[in-house]
Amino acid sequence: MDHDFAVSELYGVVSIPVTMIIDQNGGFVAATTPEDLKAQDLNELYKGQDITFAPAPETKSDARDKAETRSVDELKTRVDQKPVFELSLTPAKPGTNPFTGVTNDTFEKRAVSVMDLIANAYQVPKSRIDWRGRNDPRLYNLRVAMEGLERLWSFAIYQQDVASALRLKVHKEQETRKVLVLRTSERAGELLKKTEMDEGAGKLCGYFGDRFVIENLGMEDAALGLEKLFGVPVVNETGRSEKFDLSVAARKGDLEGLKNGLGKEAGLVLVEEERPVEMLVVESQESGTGN
Repeated sequence: MDHDFAVSELYGVVSIPVTMIIDQNGGFVAATTPEDLKAQDLNELYKGQDITFAPAPETKSDARDKAETRSVDELKTRVDQKPVFELSLTPAKPGTNPFTGVTNDTFEKRAVSVMDLIANAYQVPKSRIDWRGRNDPRLYNLRVAMEGLERLWSFAIYQQDVASALRLKVHKEQETRKVLVLRTSERAGELLKKTEMDEGAGKLCGYFGDRFVIENLGMEDAALGLEKLFGVPVVNETGRSEKFDLSVAARKGDLEGLKNGLGKEAGLVLVEEERPVEMLVVESQESGTGN
């Protein structure tokens, strides 16, 4: 393969392994090595920032001379280096059980819908997604390997790769939507109790028996939890910044009962209004507007 170095000369390859960096427009950016490649630099490049990458070492003549003497073991060690970012998205086989897990620098989801993949990648509730793309009923398996996995959900390349693999286009638009505005009533001062849990303690938002329970959450997180239950955007206008606990009478699925319980036992009011909301618009690549 490339015994006469014609391909190496064409692309300026001067060492093995070498990583070619291409921008979203197909333009050549740099030739570097895997050990000099950083996920943060790729993310900034994707956002349009000017990034300088360390050049691949050695000269072309050095590469020619050393290619014959470099040992197979040395090449294998360099080629087997762990990638900075690697994503695999494949259709799930029938009968695959749903699974979400994190191991070391690997994140996996199995048997997950297209809508859930987009919601996870862009970190938005499904109530904030305006789906205009084609209907894809298949389930998928997702596997992501990345150095510094905790930064994955702020990593623009992850979002773009998921959308591209599903042949979808994603952008944001302001749309007028029905929302629930979360406010406090006059009784909130006596009913809403600041949490007594320690910093770093666990958080809860959900049903337990015939009670709806929130523990150790601020109002923004509480609004997000309510949004997932009601299926429409919830806008926090309480003006409260502290974390709190509450427990109100409410049966799972009885949303009117939950509204009443929040008002009577916690001093929290949900008011239906129409507001401009930032939505994540999802379209099919091949059709523009989907069908």
